[in-house]
Amino acid sequence: MLHGGTDRWAAFESVIPALSEEWHIYALDFRGHGKSGRVPGAYRIPQYASDIVSFLRNHVGEPATLLGHSMGADSSLWIAAEAPDTVRAAVLEEPLYSHNGTRIKEFAVYPSLLAFQAAISTQGSARDITSELTRLRPNWPESLIREKAECLSILDPDVLSLIVEGHHTDGYDTEDLLPRISAPVLMIQGDPERGGLLNDSEAQRMQSLLRDCTFVKMPGSGHEPHNRQTDKFLEIFKRFFDGS
Repeated sequence: MLHGGTDRWAAFESVIPALSEEWHIYALDFRGHGKSGRVPGAYRIPQYASDIVSFLRNHVGEPATLLGHSMGADSSLWIAAEAPDTVRAAVLEEPLYSHNGTRIKEFAVYPSLLAFQAAISTQGSARDITSELTRLRPNWPESLIREKAECLSILDPDVLSLIVEGHHTDGYDTEDLLPRISAPVLMIQGDPERGGLLNDSEAQRMQSLLRDCTFVKMPGSGHEPHNRQTDKFLEIFKRFFDGS
């Protein structure tokens, strides 16, 4: 399981109990996130993905199924193309079309990214960041603020800097990578009207470039289908693998 940018492995807690009944799960923190090591300035998708390839080859030792959300989906996509021997199948939840890295300021999520930067600039504890996020985002649910504050309190600020500057997708080109993926792919799109970052035309383009793609759109789910519509997400996941 590969989480999104600024998150940590716990982003998948909503689906881990159900999936662990049938799967051996590895839920990892990317470099710069959670309890993983820091590599200042080296937080781009190919670098995140290369770490995962090393983990798969050194610790898993057989082709794995990758479940990635957002930046984790981008990394899964890169791995499936560049290290196909490590991948049995890939579930791409709200992947980012590569040109969107440089268009980050156009996305509805951009003000939240700036709020995250402001919150961690205090260099305070999770409690301090919770207070700052509450001030900056008074309409957010308390549970979301607490979880995001915990993630941000253990995040290398350089991670956010590269995202805000649009450089975390440097070296990541979906037009080049997607046609080279031979493993079966389940691509899940959230709802752009509810905060999903993958729009319909980009989703259609990505499907057209993949050799073996099952595509599902989840209306009403926003950018985190696995958290917003957990039961439906699990149903889609199970149906894909039961039929493959």
